[in-house]
Amino acid sequence: MKVYKYKLEAVEQQYLKLPQGSRILKADAVEEELFIWALVDPEKTVEEHRIIHVYPTGVDVDYPDCLHHIDTVLMLNGALVWHVFECMPNAVVRQ
Repeated sequence: MKVYKYKLEAVEQQYLKLPQGSRILKADAVEEELFIWALVDPEKTVEEHRIIHVYPTGVDVDYPDCLHHIDTVLMLNGALVWHVFECMPNAVVRQ
């Protein structure tokens, strides 16, 4: 197992390809760019698509029942605050 870093965009929804069974550890900013770190098995050849949501403070959060909070990230000395979530498979979504 190894820890890998993946770049995120500051958009409401995006897809990441991670080796199957990877565990997302945290999100943070590096030089004003947003990243997540995940514990992965680089020997796994099967990838899975993970759905990541990034919301600034104060906006409506879509489908909150299926979201798992990964981390809250401060950027620009706290002027920007991002809340990073993963949409969990098989979660019940209420509309």
